[in-house]
Amino acid sequence: MSEFKKKILSDSLFDLIPAWSSEFAPVKTVFSAVESNDLENPREPLLLKGAINHWPAIKKWTFEYFLEKYGTLEVVANLYSGKNRIKIKLNKLLDQILSNSDNAPYLQEWWYELDYPELLDDIIIPQYFLDDFSSKFLDFKNSHLWIGGKSSSTPFHQDETAGHVWSAQICGIKHWIFINPDIRVLDSDLIDFSVKKFNHKFNGAIKYTEVLPGDILFLPSNWWHSVHSSEPTITLRNVYVPQSLAKQYFQGLFKLSLTLALKRDSELQINPHLRYQLETFCEKLDLILRKSN
Repeated sequence: MSEFKKKILSDSLFDLIPAWSSEFAPVKTVFSAVESNDLENPREPLLLKGAINHWPAIKKWTFEYFLEKYGTLEVVANLYSGKNRIKIKLNKLLDQILSNSDNAPYLQEWWYELDYPELLDDIIIPQYFLDDFSSKFLDFKNSHLWIGGKSSSTPFHQDETAGHVWSAQICGIKHWIFINPDIRVLDSDLIDFSVKKFNHKFNGAIKYTEVLPGDILFLPSNWWHSVHSSEPTITLRNVYVPQSLAKQYFQGLFKLSLTLALKRDSELQINPHLRYQLETFCEKLDLILRKSN
């Protein structure tokens, strides 16, 4: 994540989110995504209410469950916080989260499939996300767990690689704010964020939604977004790359590989899962190039 994308908004911004809900344009909500055409050519965020209520994970994946089953696992928390990154046992991290500490570490992008593939048995990929080019190409699901405390937040940013995201809420409530990617957002806009200023400048272009356990938040590629937890949360974040975005997605992965190489592998040393993902991508790409020659 670039320095620009790492700009962190003040905590007071998120304290006011519930009061702001009437100031934002609401995200469209659907109750039967299977019958909806909105996912075929997505143009804006979409809230899929109750889309994962039938998952085993909804009842099974509690904080206590992860404490008991996987507490001894060492994870990397505060992945996007530069010098604040830490390696910590999962049980210690969860203890801090459950104590409602304002400074609890934020477990971002835990690639659970590599550590405990049996967790895949507790989720059911919705049929409208099954045709995922990235999973077919790389032979693994581009799926990660995010576990954070009541004050965990992610500042406004656009994701590094092209691809849609569907975020399944397992525990707790998250608040999402969105800005259309067609809007030119300046560095100064994010540092000095103001609802009134944005609504006036961008003609009501900010969208907002509250995501509850059992819901899926669908985020189209390139949308600006910021996320805040108002209580301890467990979220399953998944990348979905349809055929139409495949070229852009892999161009982004290639660019990311080069960027990390120029940083002398510092990112990869602290995040072995990312290293594995990029190594797999490079191996696959090499095979394709060899076959083409």
